[in-house]
Amino acid sequence: MKTSKSVLALTALITAGTVQTANVGFKYLTTKPEIDAVAQHVLGPEIKFDNTNYSQVLQEAHELVQNENYSEAAKKLDILAESDNKKILLAIAKIRIRRDTPLYSYKQASEILLSLKNNKALRGEAAFLLARHHMRAIDYETQKKSAPLLHQAVEWEFEIAHSYLGDVYHKGIGSPKKLVIALAHYEKAANAFSAAPVIAFARRIASLKAGEVDCGINPDRIVKRHLPSLQIEARGGKISAAKELGRIFHKGKLVKRDIPEARKWLTDAVNSGDAGAMRDLAILEMKFPTSENSLDKAVSLLEKSAKAGNPAAYTSLGRIYLKEQTPEMDEKAIKAFETAARSGHKPALKELAELELKLSQDPGVDHVVTGSISNSETAAGASQSKPLISANLLNAATNIATGTGNICELPNSEDFKNIRHYFE
Repeated sequence: MKTSKSVLALTALITAGTVQTANVGFKYLTTKPEIDAVAQHVLGPEIKFDNTNYSQVLQEAHELVQNENYSEAAKKLDILAESDNKKILLAIAKIRIRRDTPLYSYKQASEILLSLKNNKALRGEAAFLLARHHMRAIDYETQKKSAPLLHQAVEWEFEIAHSYLGDVYHKGIGSPKKLVIALAHYEKAANAFSAAPVIAFARRIASLKAGEVDCGINPDRIVKRHLPSLQIEARGGKISAAKELGRIFHKGKLVKRDIPEARKWLTDAVNSGDAGAMRDLAILEMKFPTSENSLDKAVSLLEKSAKAGNPAAYTSLGRIYLKEQTPEMDEKAIKAFETAARSGHKPALKELAELELKLSQDPGVDHVVTGSISNSETAAGASQSKPLISANLLNAATNIATGTGNICELPNSEDFKNIRHYFE
C-alpha cells in the first residue's frame, strides 16, 4: 500500500507533539491520567471522599443502583444533591446522565456539569461527560454538539477525550468523517495514556471492504508500532489494553488469530469488571463454545454487560431473544433494542426498523414496536395498543453526515477554533 502525502504530513504533525492552530492554544496533556482510559463512568469503589458525612450516603446510593433499587437510590441522590462537595455532585451527574436507568435526568445532570465550569480539577471531565451523552443521541443534530465539547475537554486537560474525538472523526458522529484527523487523535491518545484506541482504529481500517477509502493509512504499520505498548499495558493490569488485546486476537485481522489468547485477555478484563469485555467474551463463547452450556454462559455475560450500561449488550440480547420466535420473546427483544437505542446504538435502531416493517405487515400480530423511545403520538388509524415507531426514529437508523467533504484531509485551524465554550 502506498503512503499518501496526507499520512506523511500526519507523521510530521504527530512527531511535533502538539497541534498548533491560530488563536486557539489547543493544549494536550502529557501526564498519565488518574483513571483508566475506558473506565466505566459510574459510581465505583474508587470514589471516596474523606472528611465529609456524605461518604456513607454515597456508598449506599451506589449499592442501591447496583441492585436496581432505583426509588431508594433516588432518595439518596436527593440527599447528596445538598452537598457542597463538587466530586460528590459529579458522581450524581454520572448516574443521572445514564439513559439506560430510571434515574436518568439530563436536566439535573447537565445543570451539575455546567456548574463545574470554574472547577479546574473537574471541568474537563464534566465537558467530556456531556459530550459522550451527545455522541449517543439518535439524531445527528444532537450529535453535532459532541465534538466542540470534546475539544473543550482536551483543552481543559482531560486527554481521554482524544480517543472519543477519534471516534467522532472516524465514524462521522455529528461531524463529517475525516480519517486522518481521527488517526491524529488516536495517536495522541496512545502517547498520553493507552495504545488501545489506535490499535482498535487499525483493526477497523483493516476490515474496510475493497474500494472503501482508507486515506493511505497502513494498519499493519500502526500495529507494529503500538502492539508492544499494548501488551505491556495489558500485562500491567490495564483493563482497556487487555480488552483490545483480546479483540485483536479474536478477529485475527492484523495478528494471527489465537482464540485461547483472546479468551485469556478478555477474561482478565471481565474479571476487572469491564462491560465491553463481557460482551466480547460472550460473543466469543457463542462462536467458539467451550461446553454445552456456552449459550447460557454467553447470555449471563450479556446480561451483566447490559446491567453495567453497555448498549451493545442489549442489542446482542435482543438478537438472541428473536431467535426463539415467540410473541413473549419478541417483546423482550423489542425492549432490549429500545434500551440500546436510547443510548444511540445504531444496530439497535436498525433492528427496530426491521421489526416494525415485519410486524406491521402482519395483521394477526399484536406485539409491535412500542415506540416508547420516540415520544411520538400514535399514528392515525393505529390501535392504541399497537403504536407505531416514529418515522424520524426509523430514519435515524441510517442517518449519516451530509456533505462529508474530503475524508482524507488534514487538520486545519477551523477544526480546532470552532470550540463552543458551553461553560462560559
